[in-house]
Amino acid sequence: MNVDGIRAAIYIRVSREDGESDASESIINQENFLMQYAVGKGIFVADIYSDDGYTGMNMERPGLSRLKRDIESGKINLVLTKDISRLSRSSGDYSELTETFFAANNVRYIAVNDGVDTFGREDVMIVFRAAFNEIYPRDISIKVRSALRAKAKNGEFIGSAAPYGYKKSPFNKNKLIPNEDTALVVKRIFELYVAGSGYTAIAKELNRLGIPSPSAYNKVTYGRSHANASNLWGIDTIRKIIQSPVYIGTLTQHKESTPNIRLKKKKAVRKEDQIVVPNSHDPIIESSVFELAQTLNAKKAINSRSTPAVHVLSGSIFCGVCGSRHTFAKIGKGSRKGEFEALCSQYKRYSGCARMAIYEKDLEQIVTGNLKSLAPNMPEGIINAVSAVGFESPLINKQIGTLKTRLEDIATALKNLYVDKVKSVIHEELFLELSAGYLEDRADIYSKIERLEKEAAESGENSLGQSPNHYKDILMSIARFEILTKPTLAALIERIEIHKNRHIIIKYKFLNPY
Repeated sequence: MNVDGIRAAIYIRVSREDGESDASESIINQENFLMQYAVGKGIFVADIYSDDGYTGMNMERPGLSRLKRDIESGKINLVLTKDISRLSRSSGDYSELTETFFAANNVRYIAVNDGVDTFGREDVMIVFRAAFNEIYPRDISIKVRSALRAKAKNGEFIGSAAPYGYKKSPFNKNKLIPNEDTALVVKRIFELYVAGSGYTAIAKELNRLGIPSPSAYNKVTYGRSHANASNLWGIDTIRKIIQSPVYIGTLTQHKESTPNIRLKKKKAVRKEDQIVVPNSHDPIIESSVFELAQTLNAKKAINSRSTPAVHVLSGSIFCGVCGSRHTFAKIGKGSRKGEFEALCSQYKRYSGCARMAIYEKDLEQIVTGNLKSLAPNMPEGIINAVSAVGFESPLINKQIGTLKTRLEDIATALKNLYVDKVKSVIHEELFLELSAGYLEDRADIYSKIERLEKEAAESGENSLGQSPNHYKDILMSIARFEILTKPTLAALIERIEIHKNRHIIIKYKFLNPY
């Protein structure tokens, strides 16, 4: 290879996850080292590629991906690294890169400190170096895991965030101490539960009092949040608190684990393999109260193990006010005791919306009647009218659905922002700034939906790729039978919206010709 024709890439990588804490392995030091080498050899450096904080056991690295793209485009024909571990710590991945990818693209590879140059003779020691580089992070991972397990078995807290009700000791990050801000809330939850209140009732009471949920508290206090976090208390959060032995001083750790250092996805650890250490920290709840709560919880679980009711409209009903799905609740008293009613899930969980309830049987009759009204004139009426007006395109229909889901998310986010402002969780200026962004997004989405709906009306395609006769057969079957089925509803109905004063809007998957 002629020096004048060389277009070199310097590739540098460092990862504390691989135990690479030596200053000599820093990004800057690697770059300086390789630039000096290139200048000394008269090599032209076309570009520098770096991955700071990416393990060598993973090939999904932005810098490496960009390098591979540039190699395929012909921009690079020489790759320089300080040593082969910078390129990869997996012997298999290293071989794939150097022997297959680089070779196929006529790229020369030099690992300076290891004396590797694929332009020269093959060095049998490369195989051993690559294997050693793979063993090194595995060894680090094993040592870290062993150290953490030892801490856990010793009753030390090894989690990143303390459980709600506790905080990490300022003198020892592995020691939990009661959090004066939230420990009283935990006590109140247990008091309400053993006094007979259910999860839903407790969540509603805490929301009524304006007490921030664990997610909201962590966001404000520690700046921690996740995508699905809610500012309101829900039954799942109450359940987890009631069932957690951490509140009687018992630490349960090693509940999840990754199979190896290549995989990031965690898997649940069997209960018998989890590390449980009693008396690890000061309890918030007395053992007698906790045991009573578990006894009550077990009884409620047994009472709820009856055969679940089948709701043919489940998943199709939405609140016309907030857009949340409707869920079913069994009526416990009155003339319709034992029946079910559909009500807004936002109201049911958080009391965050109007009740918007309707009896299940009444709604089924309304839906059946509405569908039957379309059936009598099917041959001339619906088929001709549907053929004339057309159907929605499947791709456009999917895009519209995605945009409408985003609108629901924005509505929820705006409501949560307003609640935070009222409760002084966020100040007025931040509220206006955040809400302005959401409102701008909402306006843009409305515009996109309007454009897509216009395209759908002109596309002449069916949302399910079915002919009008397909809907004719389904509707005629409804005209003959009294009972609705889930397959029938899934084929015909997009959604059912319950508005105020029990005003019902049924949106079909085909365009209603009437």
